[in-house]
Amino acid sequence: MVLPAPTNVQYEVQNLDATQPEYYVAVSLDRLKLPYLFQFEVIGGRTRRGGLILDFLVLTDPLSTPVFVNGEYWHSGEQASEDRLAQAIIRQFSNFAEPVVFWGNQLQTLEDAYSAVKAAFRM
Repeated sequence: MVLPAPTNVQYEVQNLDATQPEYYVAVSLDRLKLPYLFQFEVIGGRTRRGGLILDFLVLTDPLSTPVFVNGEYWHSGEQASEDRLAQAIIRQFSNFAEPVVFWGNQLQTLEDAYSAVKAAFRM
């Protein structure tokens, strides 16, 4: 299956700016008919110390699934430990399913992203 390529270098998901990997995940979720919220705030998001922004909250049943989209450049070194902390915090919420983490190397093309998302959600 060939997925549509974006027509410009600016990416948007649900009327918000997105990175290319986030856009590819969104297109894949749409193709799989999995509803989601993009840039979902948890514990106050950016307005509260300790708050988090999930890249996606996929509205799975019975529990919604947090999704992190991590590029190797921005999510390595010191940032990697902050990412692990954010994922640990999310795991403590009993109202969420186990988080899913996608890495940039899994999302090089729309086809790669589709395969990764499909496998992660066992579809």
